[in-house]
Amino acid sequence: PFNDRRYSISSSKLRSLGWAPKRRLTDEIQGIAQWYRDNAQRYEWDEV
Repeated sequence: PFNDRRYSISSSKLRSLGWAPKRRLTDEIQGIAQWYRDNAQRYEWDEV
Protein backbone atom coordinates (compact mmCIF):
# COMPACT_ATOMS: atom_id res chain seq x y z
CA PRO A 1 0.00 0.00 0.00
CA PHE A 2 2.64 2.55 0.89
CA ASN A 3 5.97 3.26 -0.77
CA ASP A 4 7.92 0.67 1.20
CA ARG A 5 9.58 -0.81 -1.88
CA ARG A 6 11.53 2.38 -2.47
CA TYR A 7 13.25 1.84 0.88
CA SER A 8 14.55 -1.57 -0.12
CA ILE A 9 18.31 -1.58 0.28
CA SER A 10 20.71 -3.70 -1.69
CA SER A 11 24.32 -4.30 -0.75
CA SER A 12 25.24 -5.46 -4.26
CA LYS A 13 27.24 -2.31 -5.11
CA LEU A 14 29.17 -2.54 -1.85
CA ARG A 15 29.82 -6.24 -2.39
CA SER A 16 31.09 -5.54 -5.92
CA LEU A 17 33.73 -3.32 -4.28
CA GLY A 18 34.79 -6.18 -1.99
CA TRP A 19 32.76 -5.32 1.09
CA ALA A 20 31.33 -8.16 3.16
CA PRO A 21 29.35 -7.99 6.40
CA LYS A 22 31.19 -8.98 9.56
CA ARG A 23 28.05 -10.10 11.37
CA ARG A 24 24.72 -11.68 10.48
CA LEU A 25 21.48 -10.32 11.88
CA THR A 26 20.28 -13.84 12.64
CA ASP A 27 23.36 -14.35 14.84
CA GLU A 28 23.00 -11.02 16.63
CA ILE A 29 19.23 -10.63 17.12
CA GLN A 30 19.15 -12.06 20.65
CA GLY A 31 21.83 -9.63 21.81
CA ILE A 32 20.04 -6.73 20.13
CA ALA A 33 16.74 -7.64 21.80
CA GLN A 34 18.48 -7.94 25.17
CA TRP A 35 20.08 -4.52 24.73
CA TYR A 36 16.65 -2.97 24.12
CA ARG A 37 15.23 -4.74 27.18
CA ASP A 38 18.14 -3.51 29.29
CA ASN A 39 17.86 0.06 27.98
CA ALA A 40 14.08 0.43 27.62
CA GLN A 41 14.10 3.47 29.92
CA ARG A 42 15.87 5.43 27.15
CA TYR A 43 12.83 5.23 24.90
CA GLU A 44 9.24 6.35 25.05
CA TRP A 45 7.02 3.46 24.07
CA ASP A 46 3.51 4.15 22.83
CA GLU A 47 0.81 1.80 23.99
CA VAL A 48 -0.49 -0.37 21.19
